[in-house]
Amino acid sequence: MAARLRDYRANGAIPSGVAMQNKPPREALMEAKISKLESDVGHIRRDVADIRTDMRDVRERVGALECAVARTEARLGAMDAKIDGVRQALNEKIDGFNQALNDKIDGVHQTLNDKIDGLNQTLNNKIDGFNQSLHEKIDGVHRSLIEKIDSLADRYMTKHQFALWALAGTTALLMSAAALIAVLLRASGHPVVAEVFEALRG
Repeated sequence: MAARLRDYRANGAIPSGVAMQNKPPREALMEAKISKLESDVGHIRRDVADIRTDMRDVRERVGALECAVARTEARLGAMDAKIDGVRQALNEKIDGFNQALNDKIDGVHQTLNDKIDGLNQTLNNKIDGFNQSLHEKIDGVHRSLIEKIDSLADRYMTKHQFALWALAGTTALLMSAAALIAVLLRASGHPVVAEVFEALRG
């Protein structure tokens, strides 16, 4: 009977009939409670062992995740470095292209300014020469007319008539000269000055 009780206790349960036959009721109840506690502790130990196994798996997975995160961070750092390098290279290329383009534009602008200044100087010289020549011709014609008018006035005109005729001739000559100057100014690309001469003529 004692051997059977030990077997029952080892298996975690004692038949109530056997306990009641061999022990008093209070001791039998205490024995049943202890057996139940031992059984619960066994279950708890198995659960704790399972939890430890699960925690070991969790630690392994967390370690794998940490390694993956570290590799990802390393890759992201390398990508950031590459992106920074590409950005720097593009900025340098853009700055160099901008500088070269500005230099070319400045060179073309200077060349055009020089050419325009030279052309303007040439035209001004031509206009000044033409104006001087025209004035000389007008003065020559005026003197010639004066001389002729003086000679004719001695014969046919009074001084008053001679003055009127000379004034009319001079005015006609000046109007013709102004018209010719306006035409030449328009042909040489100075329409504003030509309009001034035409306004004086009108």
